[in-house]
Amino acid sequence: MASEIERLGITVMATTTALLNLAAFTHPQVFAKLRICFIGGEAANLAALKIILEEGPPEMLINAYGPTECCIFCLAHRITPKDIRDGSVSIGKPVGDAIAYIADDTGRPSDEGELWIGGPGVSPGYVNQPDKNAVAFTTSPDLTTIEDGQVDYIGRRDHQVKVRGFRIELGAVESALLVTRLFAEAVAMKIEIPEMGAGSILVAYAVPIDLSKPPATDEAMQSIKAILPDYMVPQLEVISQMPLNNHAKIDRKRLAELFSLWATILATPISVFGDQDDFVNLGGTSLQASLLISQIRRTFGVQVSLLTLYDNSTLCALESVITEGLNGRSETLRDERDAWLADSMVADDLPCPSGTVIDWCRDLEGRIFITGSTGFVGAFMLADLLRMPHVRQIGCLVRATNETAGMERLKAGMAKYNLWEESFAYKLLAIPGLLEDEYLGMGRNRFEEVASWASVVFHLGARVNYTQPYSLHRAANTLGTLNVVRFACTGRVKAVHYVSSISCFGPTGFVTGATTVKEDESLLPHLVALPYDHGYAQSQWVAEQLMRRACNPDDFFCRLIQACCEMGCYPKLPRQRKEFVPVDYVNAAILHIAMSPESLGRAYHIVPPTRAVSIDMDDSMNLIGERLLPLQPMLAEQVQDGQSYPGGLEFPVLGASLMKKYLEFLQAHY
Repeated sequence: MASEIERLGITVMATTTALLNLAAFTHPQVFAKLRICFIGGEAANLAALKIILEEGPPEMLINAYGPTECCIFCLAHRITPKDIRDGSVSIGKPVGDAIAYIADDTGRPSDEGELWIGGPGVSPGYVNQPDKNAVAFTTSPDLTTIEDGQVDYIGRRDHQVKVRGFRIELGAVESALLVTRLFAEAVAMKIEIPEMGAGSILVAYAVPIDLSKPPATDEAMQSIKAILPDYMVPQLEVISQMPLNNHAKIDRKRLAELFSLWATILATPISVFGDQDDFVNLGGTSLQASLLISQIRRTFGVQVSLLTLYDNSTLCALESVITEGLNGRSETLRDERDAWLADSMVADDLPCPSGTVIDWCRDLEGRIFITGSTGFVGAFMLADLLRMPHVRQIGCLVRATNETAGMERLKAGMAKYNLWEESFAYKLLAIPGLLEDEYLGMGRNRFEEVASWASVVFHLGARVNYTQPYSLHRAANTLGTLNVVRFACTGRVKAVHYVSSISCFGPTGFVTGATTVKEDESLLPHLVALPYDHGYAQSQWVAEQLMRRACNPDDFFCRLIQACCEMGCYPKLPRQRKEFVPVDYVNAAILHIAMSPESLGRAYHIVPPTRAVSIDMDDSMNLIGERLLPLQPMLAEQVQDGQSYPGGLEFPVLGASLMKKYLEFLQAHY
């Protein structure tokens, strides 16, 4: 701004109070070459004015006042250091042919009351709003006091609210916060969410003068409690930047709407929120996160990806993201490759015992430790293992509070696929625990006991969520795999048979140009593709690399098919085939590999046994009568269809930039 002022030779400038506040705390010399600078639009900020006057004042700095109904300034006051010392800045006296006087509620002149303005600057009225004209152009909406001919601004009458039966002047609350000299800006508002049954509360947002220091919330609250009556003391939310509307004024509506979105989606009383409260820590699930970003887009017109939401999950940080989006700043691709590489090395220092790996199929062995046995592949794997005659007992790590609850989960998981047999019970051992814990949730003694008992380890467990970032998969998938390797290295020397997925390669085809991926080749060349994929895929790459260095109706495809059936259409992708692998074939292959000592230290890709298992999706959809559409119209229709979807969820997985890359690849190859 300063360079443009100098380049254009500007000498007189009018700016909003909100923009002046922003400049004061970032580039306070920006107005120094002006002859006159008018500010207006909102109450003057003493802290910002003090900085401007001390570090880069124009020749004249004027606080100008004119309500919307007057179109132009009608009162003005030249700001001086004395105003700062006195702790208030007047809006001055009438200018030009404007006339002004103060009246009480009966319309009689008074030292304190409502400001009445007349003269040529007054607007003829609101277009086609006679009822509003009858009110606004009889009684102007600003409350004032008068001292020595100067008018002091308290606030707009339409910024008076009633909370818990008390009438509150929001401007007085804001002034009390600014008087503390701790905040550069402040805005107070009443927030009410009828559907929550929580009534209304008074909330004040404030931006600290010094963002490098922790917010002095306690000190500020003590100060305003000494100034304001109890019923006017707000819930204080400290934020890094005040959102502005298209007219560069503080956007009160946006602040209230974001606050309300949280309360509605989390179904939590709004009075519990603080500026550093975390959406995830408050119990926000991936489904609620998807709903929140959808509502943010509809409410504010800003596209926020789920990764960005999880990275900025506090109320304060998310508000800043929305503000940046409204200012035209787009999201950038996050690259965490260095972190993934570092995580893939976390098992390097584990002490691995020497000796021959146990042959788990021999007599007196056959004791299996397995993770992920409540999942789809895991349930079939567990059933196959239980039917093997040389398997004596299977210990299943299961997320449960106790062994009884764990056993019920195992039975329910197998019964879901008609796999459960009562004869399985005597071989089955439920071990309550969790992958994220160093000792798999068993405690050290039990961990060492089970590790010495086991003959072999099958690791199928993982967190699978296509909407969450790597950071939320790291504990279960990366550290969980580390803990399984630690388990295998404890006590006797045991083989670990790790089952991953093709996700570990990411979208390598259209990023690296790879047309094939070989079983034992390095994963490193595919790392460049992972920033374009979801957190689950990234965690699978890390876990698989970690292992190599150590030498459901809820899955995505089911959701795709379900969405296509509900819409009655499917994307037309000629020559696009899906390679389905039957679950019984997968388990038979895994067990065959696991029973061979020669397979240790090798990677195996389990693919369909014949091309006959491959399915041409166009042919399949034609058979069941689904309407085929080119990909882009299909996506447009799904976006439109999502507007009326009961949950309001719209493409939580793919952002616009990633979707564009997929489109380019698919169009080029199909």
